[in-house]
Amino acid sequence: MARLFMKLPSFATDYSGAASFLSDIGGLVAVHGPTGCIGNYTGYDDPRWFSSPGMVFNSALREIDAVMGNDHALIENMRKACEIYNPCFTAIVGTPIPDLIGCDITGAADDLEKVIGIPSVGVPTNGYGYYHNGIEKSMFALEKKFSVLSCPNRGKINILGHSHYDYGDGSAMEILADAIADSHRSIGFGSPADGLAAFTDIGCADANIAVSSSGMKFAEYLENSLNMPFIASAPIGAANTELIKDFIKGNRYEETRESGNILIIGDHVVSDSLRREIFRETGLGSDVATFFGLHDKTAGKRDIVLRDENDLINISKRYEIIVGDPLYSSLAPGNLPFVPFAHPAVSGKMFREHGIGMIGLMERVKEAIRRSGVS
Repeated sequence: MARLFMKLPSFATDYSGAASFLSDIGGLVAVHGPTGCIGNYTGYDDPRWFSSPGMVFNSALREIDAVMGNDHALIENMRKACEIYNPCFTAIVGTPIPDLIGCDITGAADDLEKVIGIPSVGVPTNGYGYYHNGIEKSMFALEKKFSVLSCPNRGKINILGHSHYDYGDGSAMEILADAIADSHRSIGFGSPADGLAAFTDIGCADANIAVSSSGMKFAEYLENSLNMPFIASAPIGAANTELIKDFIKGNRYEETRESGNILIIGDHVVSDSLRREIFRETGLGSDVATFFGLHDKTAGKRDIVLRDENDLINISKRYEIIVGDPLYSSLAPGNLPFVPFAHPAVSGKMFREHGIGMIGLMERVKEAIRRSGVS
């Protein structure tokens, strides 16, 4: 049965990605759906919730409200919350039940804005997509509402797609910030925590760096609409920092991605960046498998989108080393070296304290290569 998971947990959903992004950027967010949906977000998808909760609330959609199309309670509760928190904008994100009954999330946001007088966006998530879909939909919704304008040549570089779902505590971003500073540039929009003003000024930069799949479509949009070039790279090792510095200097060239006996499972942009660093350090090629979208700009010849656990089980048999979130190890052949690389969108906070993020990743990969004898 396609998309049936027996061993893996549900991955972070699109409405969780949207709620996280919109709340971090300064919005007051309503997750429109039954209480179980907000519980999934606060209890599992967003590991930060218990230490630093954001302005994310639940409409507590009841069966009678769903049947009768009663949006009045949602609007009234949002109005009261705005009086307390005074947000710069509000947002409504969808979940499976509103999607099944045909709820117009964008229309509900328009009605809310008319009542409270505060800008409101509707993000038509439905719980069937993954976190990166929700983040990219949120960026497009904000761009449509607040109109990103072009004012380049300010010496700034934007970072698109940075979230805790791919980067955990965010320490790896310090490496990227140093690379940008070394290139005599400053960061324009770096993450949702920079706020709505920084996002609306996103066109006042010279170029963009997409650090995950979450930022790829918006980076492509800005390239096509505002003529802003972008590169897809995560701050993993010297290969990527050198590539980013070259890009900022204006150097452009086509890459050749070598396939090999190493399989990397994760976000496509992050995994491709690891592939680049592995090749630089060892001369070995790698392939990427992902549940979270594959992009032509970062794709190798044998890269693949995974639909379910069976896809992962079958493809793992072709390789000699597997790199990915520890939860994937139960689906990989037991005799293969498995390099743990925690992906919070998959395992939440389970491995947050285990020290198996980006820092030290290449050392773990090299050790697996040494032990396996792969060449």
